[in-house]
Amino acid sequence: MSAQKFRRQLVTIMSVDVVSYSRLMGADEEATLAQLHNHRKTVDSSVTRFGGRMFGVAGDSQMAEFSSPVEAIRSAVEFQTAIRESNLSLDNDLSMSLRVGLNIGDVIVENGDLFGDDVNIAARLQEKARPGGIAISQTVFSHISGKTSLRFEDAGMQEFKNINVPVRLYHVHLDGDDKIHSNAPAVPDGRQEKQLSQVPGLADRPALAVLPFEDEGSSNDSPYIAEGLSEDIAIGLAKMRWFPVISRNSSFVFRGKPVDEKTIGQTLGARYLLEGSVRLRGEQLRVTAQLVNAEEGVNIWTNTYQYPMENMFDLQDEIAQNIISVLSTQVDQAEQSRSYAKPYENLDTWDLVKRGLWHQNKLTRQDATKAHELFSQALERDPNSVEALVQMSWWNFWHVWTQQGDDEKLVEMERLARWAMHMDRMDARPHMLVGISLLMRRKAGQARSPLKEAIRLNPSLAIAHAAIGTAYILAGDGERAIPPLKTAMRLNPVDINCFHTLGELAIAHYMIGRLDESLDYSEQSLGLRPGYWYARLVRIAALVADNKTNNAKAEVSELEHYNSHLSFDDVRWLPFMDTNWTSRLIEALHFAGFKGEQSSK
Repeated sequence: MSAQKFRRQLVTIMSVDVVSYSRLMGADEEATLAQLHNHRKTVDSSVTRFGGRMFGVAGDSQMAEFSSPVEAIRSAVEFQTAIRESNLSLDNDLSMSLRVGLNIGDVIVENGDLFGDDVNIAARLQEKARPGGIAISQTVFSHISGKTSLRFEDAGMQEFKNINVPVRLYHVHLDGDDKIHSNAPAVPDGRQEKQLSQVPGLADRPALAVLPFEDEGSSNDSPYIAEGLSEDIAIGLAKMRWFPVISRNSSFVFRGKPVDEKTIGQTLGARYLLEGSVRLRGEQLRVTAQLVNAEEGVNIWTNTYQYPMENMFDLQDEIAQNIISVLSTQVDQAEQSRSYAKPYENLDTWDLVKRGLWHQNKLTRQDATKAHELFSQALERDPNSVEALVQMSWWNFWHVWTQQGDDEKLVEMERLARWAMHMDRMDARPHMLVGISLLMRRKAGQARSPLKEAIRLNPSLAIAHAAIGTAYILAGDGERAIPPLKTAMRLNPVDINCFHTLGELAIAHYMIGRLDESLDYSEQSLGLRPGYWYARLVRIAALVADNKTNNAKAEVSELEHYNSHLSFDDVRWLPFMDTNWTSRLIEALHFAGFKGEQSSK
């Protein structure tokens, strides 16, 4: 990282572009430029009215920044609606439409311009928007959900060129979209919700059905791989325990039948469907999987896996585990968004937990307080709810991590996890949480047993593999920590906890002297969460060890910017069994000029 100090700012970025600009210019240059001039006046006026600022114009593209995502979406809706109305009097072939992309992110500010990945993401979202439409990222959706009467269509995770992390995209549903996009159902705004048939014993939980994967290959082995993969995924998902999986005997009834997803979901009582295809040609195997919200017929997530064909059975197992791990995260995120859109008075126990998890994942003190309130309400309604017990146990972990202390919370974390384990011993997560609570109390050796049991129960539980890696790190064995941490990243590269796993890979490589890799992993971790002080601390230590003192001092400035209350006592709190490791980290901080405020503990 450069030693130069840049000013950074958290903003909402808007990217605006003309649809088919080259075609319009080819048809009539003067008319096109006149329309562009009028549309820009409409956009500029709206942006200014809602407190935004234009900062970039290039050809037919414009960029703007807002301090409020709510004001940004209001502006975009206003000018897109106005432009749609002005286009009604024009020939469709000559009318000019705009696409809009909105994202929230931490950007570099220099001479009035904004730079960084989050600016590029806004532009990529704009490219995915429909003509005359608005596409927003998950971060924007999270901020405006419940604060507007708009409806949204979840288009699932999107991979963008030169952007390392996939981005969940939502289309904003504007008036008139029903006529324009009749085959694209919108996600409800929470005022109305369809109810599918309930699964006995799990009435408040969403069911998922794995449909038979289609065979699109030319090899005789393709049908067997397709069926085996479908079955392996269904079995693996059932080990997740927190949502029911419809029996394959029921799901496979729809093999080869031209039935739409809504009908399948209603028939099976499933809110979510997993569909897929397998193609084996020569020595190449390609598997495509997609998760569909059956209530709305909306694609939530899709991915393609392509491998050279070697050991078919090992390969099939690896693909199945990857899909299972990612799928659990995708369903969880969809459920959080769904619960957040519901009116508060209509929340059941399940919805209280998922809305609480939505707040918890934001990792702010205000949201943590709200999450605790919602989890407590869920436990008041159902003291034996495994999901509520698991998430309240997690809440205690995050409280301890963010406050750097409070062993009583760790004891409570273990108590809640063990009660959840008592209610369902086949759920891997309580075992994992018991192990993590022991790790935090400097009992890394004891922690491995429940963590290994969690992986035995659910081999696709990425964070349990990461916790095994942490156990080795805290015991001082960086070399043995790396394989389980890499397994966690391979299983679920889009998990919300990836910033933590990447930080652990950074410290593991630092411990064994592989400084370049430590710096690479710490940079990736901070790219996901710039305020993650532990990854920043490891990065400083690696730079000092690599004799890059100026860069280390620049990182100290970033550490103090994001973590102004961090003290040396907070670093000493890290639960290494051998305190020599914390001493080395503190020495590196001293060397790089970190002052550290006096601890209040």
